[in-house]
Amino acid sequence: MLDIFYKKKFIIYSIHFIYIFFFIISLNNFIFSFKNFLLINFILFIHYIFFIFFIKNEHSNYHYPILPLISVYFFFTYTLSFFISKKDFFYQDFNSDVLTKSIFIIILGLLSLFFGYFIAQKFFSLREKKIFYFEEINLNKKKIIFLLFLILILFIYYIEEKKIFPSVTIFEQLKEPLILFILGLALLMLVKKEIKLKYFCIPFILLLSAIFFIEISRGAVVFIFSAILFLCTIYYTLSKKIPIFAILFIIFLGIFMHSVKYEIRDSVWYKNNLTSLDKIYITKNIILQNLSLSKFKNTNYSNINNHRLFHSINSLNIVSKFTPEKINFFQGASYKDIYTKFIPRFIWKEKPVDEQGNFWGHRYLVLNPEDKSTSWNFPVLNEFYANFGIPGVFIGMFFLGFLIKLLILKLWKKNITDIEILISSIIIFNFFYLENNLSQILGKIINQLFFFHIIFIFIYLFFLFISKFKKKVVL
Repeated sequence: MLDIFYKKKFIIYSIHFIYIFFFIISLNNFIFSFKNFLLINFILFIHYIFFIFFIKNEHSNYHYPILPLISVYFFFTYTLSFFISKKDFFYQDFNSDVLTKSIFIIILGLLSLFFGYFIAQKFFSLREKKIFYFEEINLNKKKIIFLLFLILILFIYYIEEKKIFPSVTIFEQLKEPLILFILGLALLMLVKKEIKLKYFCIPFILLLSAIFFIEISRGAVVFIFSAILFLCTIYYTLSKKIPIFAILFIIFLGIFMHSVKYEIRDSVWYKNNLTSLDKIYITKNIILQNLSLSKFKNTNYSNINNHRLFHSINSLNIVSKFTPEKINFFQGASYKDIYTKFIPRFIWKEKPVDEQGNFWGHRYLVLNPEDKSTSWNFPVLNEFYANFGIPGVFIGMFFLGFLIKLLILKLWKKNITDIEILISSIIIFNFFYLENNLSQILGKIINQLFFFHIIFIFIYLFFLFISKFKKKVVL
């Protein structure tokens, strides 16, 4: 009976319904002017185009659904604020011109990204050449790879707990793709029914829960929910079914966890005497206390979540207000260290540290002058405008859309293997969370491309050695 929810027509009708629903909501919320009302609904129409384009052109393929994911990010972090917030939500001394400017930047950015994505599709085709060390792998080899990656993750958690190699950041950088890969591989084997659900479902849930509590106890809320969202997209890519109930659960759980994350951070951060188990125990107690009916009623979770969820639009409003009237364009200086992302830190010990979140917070007078640790996340769109203004938004977002589609076409191929699906999806998934600056996103993509190619070359050679060794034993 649930199959009706997964049919292409039903998905399109659902997109129509959501579009009409938010248009009706907007009729009761004119923010500053009628002009802004029209522009906001134009943004809504662009989101609609993103989804319809993907459903009609890429839904039937194995293409990773990054285009609708990007639309979801921009909708929840930028657009949604216009539909559920009033004038008093925005910053002091705000006026219609500043908001109009911000809305225009969003419109130009989304259209440029879509145009770049579309152009790349017209000029390039799917990769045809095979990569020998990514050839189809049987179930036994997948299980070995799963165990290998699990050991690597446990090793990284161990050296983090014992503070071994504190100056070597490569382990921290590899932890995220390793976790996404092992969870994705487990889900892939379940969806393809390569392993029986009754045998592996509980271990999979236990693994996901363990990672969830470890990361949450460290205050890493964004990553763990990104990981769960990644699993939903892998499920969709493999089955062409949208896990509706799982997504709804993630939304409600995400809202709750964002509401308590600062309480968790205050309790576990900078407490050197606490072990990982201590932090997990404290986190568990905080969650249970906040789930209690009395505290749930007395806590204003709405303000907490609005402040965090709408960080991107609020930072854009600040940039729109002060640039270039009071703060000059940065002329691309924030991109000068992108080339360093190609060089591992263990090779270049003096490699510059990326602290742009703190820099931008000081540049726009959001952080106190003496605050040298807080990171004021600076989204890609905002960074393009802060550097070059409107031309920067147009060219930068066009380049981003073009790069995304180019990577999809060259990472995918017609008869793509399971391992390639996972690796390609992990790399492309980096473009979903665009709240970090461009150099951080490109740096993660470069590191992951190198890492996965190197490790699977070794895995290929390992399997090749084992097979030859077996032949010698038989002879």
